[in-house]
Order: sequence, then C-alpha cells, then structure tokens
Amino acid sequence: MKKNQIALLCLTAVIMLAVWYIKSPLNSVAGDDNTVTVGGNPTRLDALKEMREALRAERSMEVAALDSIIASESSTIAEKNTAINEKQSISDLTEKEVLMELSIINLGYTDAFVHHTTDGVEILVIADTLSESEVIQIMNLTYSSFTTETVIVTYKSASE
Repeated sequence: MKKNQIALLCLTAVIMLAVWYIKSPLNSVAGDDNTVTVGGNPTRLDALKEMREALRAERSMEVAALDSIIASESSTIAEKNTAINEKQSISDLTEKEVLMELSIINLGYTDAFVHHTTDGVEILVIADTLSESEVIQIMNLTYSSFTTETVIVTYKSASE
C-alpha cells in the first residue's frame, strides 16, 4: 500500500470512531448518571467506564482494519472471508462479554467488567464482599458462555 492510502485509511478510521462515539446509544444521557461518588472522589465505577471505553476503542480499530481488507480490491477472496469471520468473532465476543456483565449485575452486584483474553476470561466484580459460593456461581455462568479453561474472578468495593 502507498503511504497516502494508509493515511487515508487511518483518517477514515478516526472519523468513523468519532461519529460512532457521538451517535452511540451507550453514551449516558443528561440526568442519567450511574456513578457513585464517595467523598467527592471518583470511584471504581468510573474506572470500569474507562476500561470499557478502552476495550471498545481497541476493538473498533480492529474492525476498521478488517473492513479495509474487506473493501480492498487487492485482497483475495480467502483474505476477505477470513476478515469477515474475524469481524463476526469480535462481534460475538463483545456480545458475550456484555451479556455476562449483565448476568452478574442481575445477581445483585453493583457492576462488573468481563474481558476475554487469550489467557482466559477476567472478571472484575464491584461488591463489598464475595464468598466462595458466589465466585463459583459466577464461574459457572462464565463456563456456560465462554469456551475457556481459565476464569479469574476478582472483586473490589465501589469506594476503592
């Protein structure tokens, strides 16, 4: 690829991310603030928002790169099929993570962050305490959603 094509692809990706971020239904609406402030300081919930945004941005860049492969005239059909399959797997993985977070929140916890990595699934639960039986319950939910052998469950209180 020529330098100007790469620069154009990068510029397009940045513009797509900016438009997506502005139009995203996941942005909080004024008056609908879910943050908990303890003594006026930012809490763990703010850190989870930042982690989600970072993960979303990383995956959006991966999808933009895959889209450029799919749209490229010089890509072979096999490369395009591989890119389409990878794009679908990223979408499926993100969906599973969000559903898992919602399942954990439905168990009565303040918030949760689920991230699937090459090493396994890492789960951060916002709770004051987490018993062994609760960890096992979360792990069983994870095993039913993800095909992985390693699940790491940690917890933090909202004020930490």
